[in-house]
Amino acid sequence: MRKNYLALAIVVAVAMNIPVATASTSPSQAVTSIQKVLTTKSAELKAWLAKELAEEGVLGAKYVPLINAANQKLDATLKDLANTYNPLLGSADTTISYPAQSNYAKAQAVAHEENQKVVDDIKATWNVDLKAIDEVYEPAEKVMLDQIAVAKNALLAAKRAAKEASSFDVAFAAALNFEMNRVALSKVAKSEWSGKIKLAALNSLAKVEAVSKKADALASSYSYGGAVKFNSLVGTAVVSDSAFKSQLAKAKKLFS
Repeated sequence: MRKNYLALAIVVAVAMNIPVATASTSPSQAVTSIQKVLTTKSAELKAWLAKELAEEGVLGAKYVPLINAANQKLDATLKDLANTYNPLLGSADTTISYPAQSNYAKAQAVAHEENQKVVDDIKATWNVDLKAIDEVYEPAEKVMLDQIAVAKNALLAAKRAAKEASSFDVAFAAALNFEMNRVALSKVAKSEWSGKIKLAALNSLAKVEAVSKKADALASSYSYGGAVKFNSLVGTAVVSDSAFKSQLAKAKKLFS
């Protein structure tokens, strides 16, 4: 049965232009190389995020005191208003106390409105400066996050394929394809059913959920033969041929 799985994997590999060398890659070297890349990229992302956070902190140190000062000014204004109106509010003469109540409420409202405008203006300027930082840092962050995602998937695939040392390249492709299918199916199973999957085995949400559970079960007790069989079942229904080839090419560059 195992020979049949290997034969099927090679046929699929040839059809999808996947390298089928059987001993061109050392599993241990692949795992080591990928882990090194993952560690490096993770460190780069951590440093980049720390730098972004530091710049955001500089902005915070600039704008928070301005907001605090505006609020302190409001507190002082409200205190002055209270000192001005409290004696009038306590007057026994209603011609004094009644108008005072109305005027006091209006004065407080004006003070709050003026303060809110000042605070809103400060926050708006702050947000503009934060957006400028995001425009500098987020594109690079996206690239690094994508690289880390590729490395994580590649590392998982390499560890799973390591059991098939004599056909590592093919086993690696099968393992990577399996994980991409598993994750994609999980997303479909957790989303609103669209009915766009044109495959009998996956033409309803119930079927997708069932196959997704099988994938999770296989992931917890992975086998090369099981992955090949699963990939054959799913085909390109949830992961396109181009998406898989692109991911595989990126993954193989990490150790080739």
